[in-house]
Amino acid sequence: GGGGGGGGGGGQDDRIRVMLRARPLNEAEAERGGQRCLEVNTESQQVSVGSGKLFAFDKVFDEAATQGEVFEEIVPLLSWVLEGYNATVIMYGQTGTGKTHTMLGHDLWSLAAETTRSEAASRYGDPRGSDLDDGERGVIPRAMQGLFTALRANEEVDWSAHVTYLEVYNEKVLDLLQETEETAAEARERDR
Repeated sequence: GGGGGGGGGGGQDDRIRVMLRARPLNEAEAERGGQRCLEVNTESQQVSVGSGKLFAFDKVFDEAATQGEVFEEIVPLLSWVLEGYNATVIMYGQTGTGKTHTMLGHDLWSLAAETTRSEAASRYGDPRGSDLDDGERGVIPRAMQGLFTALRANEEVDWSAHVTYLEVYNEKVLDLLQETEETAAEARERDR
């Protein structure tokens, strides 16, 4: 999966950046004898696919990249948001490419469906604290913790926050923060 971020703040970073994160083969792919189909060069920020055709990005992450390394590239967006600008991070890719893992970290879809908040806290730590900083937290929990920590630290500022978490799936826009008759996870399972 890949991701891009853009924001306002002026200067050279006031643009859309396109990044790519390669994931390793999953268990099923490895068991079937699957082979890597691309080579990632983190020095040149290029990816070679199949026959050697090169694609350049603003930033590439290889299979060994950590959640923290990916988040570090998004940190400038937090400063822009705190200055009052809007910021967007878009993840794009086929099903199974790691978008949800990059954005959320742990398998939170299953966790949300199968556990209560107290069970989740005992299993993964309290999301309001720093004990989830185990390397597996994704972009969203890290960004929320960073934003709310900064906002709480500045007592002179009156603030409100509005968060939207959307998924475009089969040409339908699903609001993942609103209760619906069918959840996004159920829609994905149904269409498998």
